[in-house]
Amino acid sequence: IGPPPLKGTQPLIAFLSYAAQIQLDVLAGRHDNALALAGVADEVSWRFRNYSEFTEYRFYTGLAHAAAYHISPPEDRERHVDGLREQHRKFASWSARVPENFAARKTLLEAEIVRIEGRPLEAELLYEESIRLAHEAEFMQIEAIASECAAGFYEERGIRTAVLAYLTK
Repeated sequence: IGPPPLKGTQPLIAFLSYAAQIQLDVLAGRHDNALALAGVADEVSWRFRNYSEFTEYRFYTGLAHAAAYHISPPEDRERHVDGLREQHRKFASWSARVPENFAARKTLLEAEIVRIEGRPLEAELLYEESIRLAHEAEFMQIEAIASECAAGFYEERGIRTAVLAYLTK
């Protein structure tokens, strides 16, 4: 479940390494690894709140919780919902102050919460909003991730045309 803590390494270097690996693990579908690393990174993350990697670490940890929810046994799901909600709360606060930097991420995490809660019409609108916000802010990577999440949402519902459209985007 991921590498052991980076012993003897400066905390900043360790945190930056964990943040990058969490992002890579989420993008590769290794959500268990990402969450294991997030647990280790939590121990030092408070020191580095002023680094952009801190927000990325939070965002990808939220996405890891969302993805893990769907493949977890029922007894573990509440932990993942709580982790996702925690990350969403942080982005809601940051988005209130600097929406151009954080609104797309906040909205995508919200879409994942709504998806888990079984509100598909609201989730559809939130995925679209996240994609639009990311596009307007020129965050291509967030736009792509939101599109992939929307494709997964439609795949679960068996709407293949929408899946192909989002994956193409």
